[in-house]
Amino acid sequence: LGPRLWNALPTPSTRPLSEQITLDRKIVITEDIGLHCVWSDRTIWIKPIPAYLGSWAWWVWVLDWGGDAVGETERTEKEELYRTALGFLKTWGGLVRRRSDWGIARREGLVEGEEDVVTFERFVAFISAFDGVRDSDVSVRWRFGELNLSALNFHSFLFLRHWHRNRWESRYGAFFERFFPVVLFMFALFSVILSAMQVIVGAEQLKMQEMEGKFGNGGLRRTIGIFVWCGTEAIGWSLAFGILFVVWWIVISSIEAWKRNKMERKWKSKWRDEEEGKVA
Repeated sequence: LGPRLWNALPTPSTRPLSEQITLDRKIVITEDIGLHCVWSDRTIWIKPIPAYLGSWAWWVWVLDWGGDAVGETERTEKEELYRTALGFLKTWGGLVRRRSDWGIARREGLVEGEEDVVTFERFVAFISAFDGVRDSDVSVRWRFGELNLSALNFHSFLFLRHWHRNRWESRYGAFFERFFPVVLFMFALFSVILSAMQVIVGAEQLKMQEMEGKFGNGGLRRTIGIFVWCGTEAIGWSLAFGILFVVWWIVISSIEAWKRNKMERKWKSKWRDEEEGKVA
């Protein structure tokens, strides 16, 4: 999605693991870097730090792209790998900020190595080096924090013509369960309207028969009037609730779009300043 990641409801930075627990999110390990720091409902996917990112030899290798022996394709691949590694480690600087975050990372198996070797102090000394990495130095994905999976899937379908970017449900029931509230609301709305229309039509038929002289009961006429009034009120209130729901959805969507556009302008201005500073 690249620049369109703004539509995936991103956060400016990653929140600590302890805050993820506070938000009642389950931390799930993933080896797919595309799912790292992506959340959905009560789940957030976190990719553990690969052991090679702590190796000095790996950084020497990935930074060796300026020699004549390195081809253009390999140079481009190494540069992109370097930018991805910087951005990935920068997100970890946000995930682990306190000792409590470190304890959660250890408990969830997000950090490799023996506890007496890879300590909290050593980890902080390593990861804090990436706090000052500029957004212009990392891949586009890592200029954002957490991404919402539902918004990511929706805009992947909209712009990339894919049914979904990532799908984690193992059963179709879990997939369609998200759409049940809206479907039930629409079903109930149309059921009430159609039932009210049937009542009004039936009452009008009785009224016509009464006018033709088949019935001459004044109480029946009043009862028919009550039925017609109740049916009309039911249709009116149902339409009002439906319109209110649509208006509410439009207002909320407009507010979110305004906030995203405001954030996008702010961040693009920041990235532009960083690029100009780098050139200078």
